Amino acid sequence: MPVQPKDLLLFSESIFNNAVEEVEFRTCANRAYYACHQEARRIVPQTSGYSTRRKSKRITHKDLGDLLQSHKQNTLSIHRSQQDKNIIKIGVLLKQCFVLREKADYRYNDSFKYNQAAMSIRLAEIILKMSQTIP
Repeated sequence: MPVQPKDLLLFSESIFNNAVEEVEFRTCANRAYYACHQEARRIVPQTSGYSTRRKSKRITHKDLGDLLQSHKQNTLSIHRSQQDKNIIKIGVLLKQCFVLREKADYRYNDSFKYNQAAMSIRLAEIILKMSQTIP
């Protein structure tokens, strides 16, 4: 059975519960981000800018957050459905999680601490919960 986003989040949480070393905190952030990334890939075809972007180039990690965050940007907030608002919020949170994942994976001269791993996991929990409202 293929690995699901929730599986990656559970794995991240299980490492975090016993983590004491920085490498464990970094791994937690990585797995939490990829739980979000997989879920965002499922959602992104529903965004308003997806078809244009898809034809022009491959969607990068940065593009993914941007597409979700800019969903229905030309529609007044009061006219957006709750699902549309959730897509936008997921984009914002995904970008925050991406920044933490980049630090965890590439900035070895910067310390990566317990609270940063905890924030990555919390962002992933929120994203996965919000995504349940999007078919």
